[in-house]
Amino acid sequence: MSFKISYIFIVLAVVCLHAPLRAQENLKVKGLDLFKNMTYKGRLAFLQGVPADEPAFLDSAFLEDSAYLLLQQLKRNGYLKPRVEGVFQVGDVSKRAVWEDEYSIQLDADFVADHATFYLQPGVLYYYKSIEVTGVTVLDEQTIRRYFIPDDFLVVTKSSRVFTDGNFEQRIHRLLDTLQQMGYRQAKVVAKDVIFDDDTGAVTATLSIELGPLHRIGQVTVEWINAAGAVEEEETESPDTLFTTEWEQSKRLALRNAAYRRGYADVEILRTVSERSLDEQGILTTDIHYRVNLNSGVEFAGVKFLGDDKTKPAVLERYIEMSAGDPLNPLSASSSRRQLMGLGIFKEIKMSYEPEDGPKRKVVYDLTPAPRKELDLLFGWGSYEWMRVGFNWTQKNPFGRAHRYEISGKQSFRSTNLETKYSVPRFFESAFTAYASAEYSFREEVSFDRLKRGVTTGLSRTLTKSDIILTLEYSYARENADRDSVSDFDSNDKARVGSVLGKLSLDRRDNFLAPTSGYMLYSEVNVASKLLGGSVAFQKIEFGASYHTVLIDYVLLHLGFRSGAIFSESDASNDIPFTERFFNGGENTVRGYLEGEAAPLDTNGEQIGSESFALLNIELEKPLFQNLSLVVFFDSVTNARDGYFEDGVESLSSAGIGLRYKTVVGPVRLEYGHNLNPRVSDPDGTLHFSIGFPF
Repeated sequence: MSFKISYIFIVLAVVCLHAPLRAQENLKVKGLDLFKNMTYKGRLAFLQGVPADEPAFLDSAFLEDSAYLLLQQLKRNGYLKPRVEGVFQVGDVSKRAVWEDEYSIQLDADFVADHATFYLQPGVLYYYKSIEVTGVTVLDEQTIRRYFIPDDFLVVTKSSRVFTDGNFEQRIHRLLDTLQQMGYRQAKVVAKDVIFDDDTGAVTATLSIELGPLHRIGQVTVEWINAAGAVEEEETESPDTLFTTEWEQSKRLALRNAAYRRGYADVEILRTVSERSLDEQGILTTDIHYRVNLNSGVEFAGVKFLGDDKTKPAVLERYIEMSAGDPLNPLSASSSRRQLMGLGIFKEIKMSYEPEDGPKRKVVYDLTPAPRKELDLLFGWGSYEWMRVGFNWTQKNPFGRAHRYEISGKQSFRSTNLETKYSVPRFFESAFTAYASAEYSFREEVSFDRLKRGVTTGLSRTLTKSDIILTLEYSYARENADRDSVSDFDSNDKARVGSVLGKLSLDRRDNFLAPTSGYMLYSEVNVASKLLGGSVAFQKIEFGASYHTVLIDYVLLHLGFRSGAIFSESDASNDIPFTERFFNGGENTVRGYLEGEAAPLDTNGEQIGSESFALLNIELEKPLFQNLSLVVFFDSVTNARDGYFEDGVESLSSAGIGLRYKTVVGPVRLEYGHNLNPRVSDPDGTLHFSIGFPF
């Protein structure tokens, strides 16, 4: 059955992936490799607004514009002197046209083709060979060079040093912005020169920059002016800090927000500066005066929703933080907009006022609904499960109440999972989202088969100020373990589990698919009891953290720690289901083992899991190329067969090396883990091929 379902999913995936290749059969792009041709064609269809399932209308305007767009795309990719040749079929007659770097009209105004093929001739790739910057004494030469020529990678290729006029100006702007944020507000380029080698594509650039004086802030005065023009309040401070654009923007924003909170939506902020004489150290001190004109207060006159007649207004009004007659606070209005976007049922929300001025105004939200029904195909790979395919079908906003209904299915060569879930935001006018789900899962583990059927209902909430996610849920499930008959370990293989789970998580990583900085924390407590409808009683605790940072020479450090324990007041063999024990090992835990192999064994060598564990992962990652990295890692787990690190305590460790290729769905990983202290029945090591970040 597993193979049959997998085959069906694979066929569906191939059909869906093949569909875009068949789109616009009368329009083709050639000249490069298959994937680049597809990329340029897809970009062209997007820019021209051609629907994916319709042929293009190939009149002269469309063809001329297409040639121009292809030329521009090639230039943006570093091919500064490209050539595009078009071959157009009209019945049995073909016509050719060529567009060079200098664009020109090639087709008659009334020309219409049946079929078009564009052949791309990109020419030489231009790249940064060297950059010389003079006049900057506050940054070292290597730091300045990194603004133009990346050296984050062990091997820096031409493709990672692509030169274009656009990215050259952008990198100059970034350098100047850095200098201005260091207090050199008048930093500017006084001379620049670019030399091109048209045979090799090598570009040599020189810049001369004038820093100007270092700017500091002296005294800051703020006057709050009421509608009558009188000074209502005056503040004076001496921040003793650098005068930067960032400081200035933050100060202006703080003043504006303070006025908004008072109900002055029409606040105006004027700034005057007074520069003192340049001191002996070349520092220019500036005094700043802010005049905050509050003008008349504005009253909130209600809210108006446009563009969506499917969602009940009462549902949307729950997210409005102001009441009619309150002072109009644009911050509250923007907060309501963010909460409405957080429902996930709108593609875009524009906010305005009606009327645009006056003492009383409504807040108008122009809603653009997102697609109500979506089908996403899923694909993954793991060294143990091999190929994973599946689908996720979502219906948003059923009954016009911003609810969500999801059905998902996942299939691999070793597991099957089906789940349906219904979610209700703002449950009983609270800040919690309520949900209910039903799940069926089957998985072939290394030493047993795991079967679970259950239902869950719960509440979740995100604390917006801290980004902490809180979850509380009740679940009832039947959990079965079909173990090898030779196992001599006594445990509950068939259990009814009624439990309450509490979970807290905080994710401050810069990218959950491939983090380079930040951290993540989580903890959860699961309490099972016979009073909750089950046949067993236990307490299960898990917690973990990960940390990611950049070390010297752009070497990434990834640290992960996870631990867990399961307790029971009576006999563990009766009250702790076998499926609830901890089974470490695999591509995301201890990589010298397959999934679940780094677990305690019985006397017959069968994996029986642990009642407590502590797992440590350490990785160093160094980019080799733009998307390819080298990784060295150390994984170690300490397991206790019984109790909280009481009986049968053992440690297993592995060290290894691997390659990671960055993709839009996460890193594709090829890793080998060598076991440092294997048991008699353990492998020397394991080779893993998988998709996704490990921790």
